[in-house]
Amino acid sequence: MDNVNDDNFSEFKIKYESEFIKNCNSEISSDISEDFKILLRNNPEKENLFTKLVQDKYRKVSLKTSYFLDDIRNNKIIFEKIVKTSGKTIFFVDPYIDSRVINYVLTHFPPKSEIKYVKILSSLKPFNEIKYLEFFKQQVEDLKNYFDSDGVKLQVKVFCNEKITVFHDRHIYGDTNFLDISAGMDKFLRKNPHAAITTMDSALQNKIKEHDENMYADDACYDILECYEKIKTELNIKIN
Repeated sequence: MDNVNDDNFSEFKIKYESEFIKNCNSEISSDISEDFKILLRNNPEKENLFTKLVQDKYRKVSLKTSYFLDDIRNNKIIFEKIVKTSGKTIFFVDPYIDSRVINYVLTHFPPKSEIKYVKILSSLKPFNEIKYLEFFKQQVEDLKNYFDSDGVKLQVKVFCNEKITVFHDRHIYGDTNFLDISAGMDKFLRKNPHAAITTMDSALQNKIKEHDENMYADDACYDILECYEKIKTELNIKIN
C-alpha cells in the first residue's frame, strides 16, 4: 500500500492531485495547475511531502473500502454478498432510490438468504413527474409480491418533507454490517470504477443509524403502498 509504484495508488494520486488543485483554484479564484506542477518538480522535498500526504489518505480509504462497483456482472455478486451477510434485516437508505433501483433489487435479490425484513427509504427527489412516482409504486408492488411468496416483509417509505435538506444519506445496513454507498444505489446498475462501498466508521454507526431510523419514523415519511395518494399530493405541491 505504501508502494508509490502501485497502479492503484498511482491512479488514486492522480485523482487526488486533480481534486486538490481544483479546490485550491476555487478557493483563490485562480488557476494554479502549472505553478503546482513546477513547485513539485523543482522541490523534491515538497514532492515527497505531498506524496506522503496522499499515501496517508490512500491508506485510510483503502482500509475502509469494501467494494468497488467497477463491473456490472461483479456488481451483481457484490449486491448478493451484501444481502447474504446482513443477517435477518436489511435497510437501504438513499434519497434517490427510484423505480430502476427497485427493479434491480427485484431482479438481483438472492433467493437463498436469511433476510426476513427489507426496509427501503427514498424521498421525492427522484420524481419530477407523477408518472415516475407511479412507475415506482408499481415496481414496489412487484417487489412486495416477490417477497410475500418467500415470507419476507417489505416496507418502502418516501420522505416528503422537502424543507429538510439534510437527507443525503446513502447507506446499506443490516444486523451484521453497516456500509456507506456515497455514490448512490443506482451505481449498481452500471460500471463505475470510482463508486466505492465503504465500511462505516464504527464510532459513527449508532449515531447515523439513529438518524436514519428517526427519519423513517417521521410523520412526513409515508409508506408508498399505504399512503400513495398522500405522497402524490406532496409531489404535486413540489412540482407545481
